[in-house]
Amino acid sequence: MRSSFTALAVSFLTTKSLFSYSGASWRVESAFVIPRTPSSWSASSTENRRCYATIDPSTPTSTTASFHNLPRIYTGGHSLSPKAIIPLDSGQANYLTVMRITNPKRWGNLVGNIRIFNGKDGEWLAKVLVGDIGGGTGNTNKRRRGGGGGGGGDDMVVECQQLLHPQPEEMTRTSISLYMGRLKKTRRKWILEKVTELGVNRIVAVDTEFSSTDGWEEEKHRLQVIEASEQCERMTIPSLHEVSWDDLMDDIHTSNDVDWLICRERSPESRPLFQVLPTTRSTNILIGPEGGWSPRELKELQIHTHRDNVQFVSLGSTVLRAETAAIGAVSTIAFAQHVQDT
Repeated sequence: MRSSFTALAVSFLTTKSLFSYSGASWRVESAFVIPRTPSSWSASSTENRRCYATIDPSTPTSTTASFHNLPRIYTGGHSLSPKAIIPLDSGQANYLTVMRITNPKRWGNLVGNIRIFNGKDGEWLAKVLVGDIGGGTGNTNKRRRGGGGGGGGDDMVVECQQLLHPQPEEMTRTSISLYMGRLKKTRRKWILEKVTELGVNRIVAVDTEFSSTDGWEEEKHRLQVIEASEQCERMTIPSLHEVSWDDLMDDIHTSNDVDWLICRERSPESRPLFQVLPTTRSTNILIGPEGGWSPRELKELQIHTHRDNVQFVSLGSTVLRAETAAIGAVSTIAFAQHVQDT
């Protein structure tokens, strides 16, 4: 049976999907698989057993790691330039410990390298210079990364090696801001991650009549959007804000160069979103909280719709949850933006 397993594993070396053998799941990631003998498995265990292929740089047929596979870390607060020394905090060091960044079998000829960005100087290849990568303190299973903004910098230091991607010009893309009635804590992380992946520039929590009473945890939410930005490989971090309803009304009243698209279901005044795609460089999308807009809020919003840059829009014939509406609206605007840019 062991020989038949080895033959089966070898036949899948060029894939990256999961395949099954005797009830166990395996992921093939690169050059070769290190098999685990069936005797080492628990017969009563039902969890998937995964074996990660490694990279052996000494073998001529091995595949070396590529830049886009390297861990990516946000280092806001530090300028990036050739030979610049950048301190990482303990959370970032723990994350790199989990990723086995100093293991040559894992990373091949790029062992000890990571990618870093700060939102303004582009993305850089950086080399780990100091740090006890294997002996950090804390729970290494938690991937909390604080953005390298200070504190804990003695855990690890990296040096900028070369520029991988220059910072895009700010005005080459439409700015998208998402205004949302404050949601419950349990739903915030998901929506923060997804709109960050879609390229939102600003995320604004609005205190509406039907908003959740759960407080806005800006530092916690900042860590969530940083991690999402690192993963999706965007070059900037969306900014986070919280405003009152009166401040929002003042912003709408004084903004003439911004398109305000107010999502409102079941209204004859709401035009389909794809028919009113923005024409300016900035678009603000307004989504109500889980209870929707109150009658008073709708009345105040209605006052502003006589202006060309403020209008009610519809996202379809069904009533969407607040987070679903946000994803639908942002993805529509982002796709239209992409088509215009290309």
